[in-house]
Formats: sequence, C-alpha cells, structure tokens
Amino acid sequence: MNKETFLKEIQNQFSFLSQEELQEILSDYKEHFDIGKQEGRNEDDIAKSLGDPKTLAKQYRAEFHIEAAKKNATAGNLARAVLSAIALGLFNIIIMLGPIVAVFAVILALFVVALAFIGSGIAISATSIPMFAGIMTATAMMGGIALSAFGVALFVIALGAGKLFGSLLIKYLQKNVEIIKNQ
Repeated sequence: MNKETFLKEIQNQFSFLSQEELQEILSDYKEHFDIGKQEGRNEDDIAKSLGDPKTLAKQYRAEFHIEAAKKNATAGNLARAVLSAIALGLFNIIIMLGPIVAVFAVILALFVVALAFIGSGIAISATSIPMFAGIMTATAMMGGIALSAFGVALFVIALGAGKLFGSLLIKYLQKNVEIIKNQ
C-alpha cells in the first residue's frame, strides 16, 4: 500500500472524528512517511509498519471511549468503552463479555433490591402511624425504619461496588488495548 492509498484509508476509517482531529492524525501519518523515506524505506514498508488503518481506527476509538469513561464513569461511557474494546479482538467477546455482563447485572440487582427495601420500609412506617399508642404499631414503625436503613446501606454498598467495578473495568480495557497495540 503506498502513501496515498494509506492516507485515503486512514481518512475513511477515521471519519468519526472532527475535521480538525482528522487533519492532525493525517499530518502525523504523513510525517511518518516523510521520516521513513529519509531513512531510505519504501512506502509499502512504511505503510506495513504503521499497521492496518481499520485496526488503527478501532484502537483509537477504544482509547477515546476508555478516556471518556475515565473522566466520567457513567454506564453509557463504560458500555461504549467495553464495546469498542470488544471490537478489537475475539478474545474479548468470548472470554470477557460474559463476566462483565454478569457483574453489571449483579450490581444493578443490588440497586433494585436496595430501592425495594427503602420503599418497603417507608410504606411499612407510613401505614403504621399510631392512631393510638400500641406496641404493635410502634414495632411495625421501627421495623419499617430499620428496613429503610438497611436499604440505604445496601444502596451505598451498590454505589461503591459500581465505582470499583467501573475503575477495574477501565484498567482492564486500557491494558487490553495496550496489549493489542503491541502485537
């Protein structure tokens, strides 16, 4: 592949970037070709050493989404980072997608259960407002408060687990992209 073909392919594969970012990347690759020519290499060898433009675009996209997830670890950013990294290799689809989905589902279930405990505790407490000072009413109200408090504690645990999972997932994805780039 010569310089012109390589740069056209880069332009096609990196079309998801802004025009400014695309021009910066094209400029970098042009510089690689210029330096390679100064060293006496031909364009085909230089293009081979730079890699396949489609793979380069996938790596760039994965790195971009991982950085976005590092800055703002929302579920959407994490999902985009995971999907971009999965696109880099079959290993990710076969080995890692299952555990990632399973852990995400467990954390989501913790949030749902926590909210259910909080809501149930509030409902029990609200329905046991004493019309008269009875022991059963006071016991039910205290039980409702305890159930809500347990729900809040579970919610805090789920938040911590979600943050930990997000940070570990980002580290895994970064390592994965590094390994794939170095192959």
